[in-house]
Amino acid sequence: LEQTQKAAEATHLAKESQLKMLRYQLNPHFMFNSINAICTLILKKESLEAVKMLEKLCDLLRHSLYTDPLEKVTIKEEIGILSNYLDIEKCRFTNKLVVDISVADGCNELLIPSMLIQPLVENALKHGMRSNQLMCITIAIEKTKSYLNIKVSDTGKGFGDESTNKRGIGLANCEQRLKLMYGKSHRIEKGNLSEGGAWVCITLPMSGHNK
Repeated sequence: LEQTQKAAEATHLAKESQLKMLRYQLNPHFMFNSINAICTLILKKESLEAVKMLEKLCDLLRHSLYTDPLEKVTIKEEIGILSNYLDIEKCRFTNKLVVDISVADGCNELLIPSMLIQPLVENALKHGMRSNQLMCITIAIEKTKSYLNIKVSDTGKGFGDESTNKRGIGLANCEQRLKLMYGKSHRIEKGNLSEGGAWVCITLPMSGHNK
């Protein structure tokens, strides 16, 4: 019995360590892009915009450093930090980026893993954006009786041949985190829109969420 308990504790610790590693793996990517964008603004002598972006980056770092990667956050908190990230990206892409976020009634206080949506949006920008064309990203969050659905879609290049277009580490990271946290009780799907662009839909169980 004691050996069984020790084995269970070891498995639990390994799972926690892996989840922490996956969450922290996301940090350098948006940090590098944000700092690079701020440097560009400074070189252009657009100091006011640079200061605004730096404040947004500080908020992102504060959230990243002081939020336990094993804890969940409310949808409202997740959208707040996502909005900070998008403000930085809008400074980078100016009028080439349009974002629409819709959260259905009753979803704001539900809980999800922190920084779950941001890497999906970052992937869309990094791998789907066409040069000199407008990029529209839509984030829709709604619930059914038993599940929470999060859908991110864009008007970019779409998913290509998996051997040549893997859309970075963000999607794979997301899939691994969800598998560790929810096992088989979640679903993540992806595909291309008929009018062009890609979509990713995450379905999570409502159990464990605030009602």
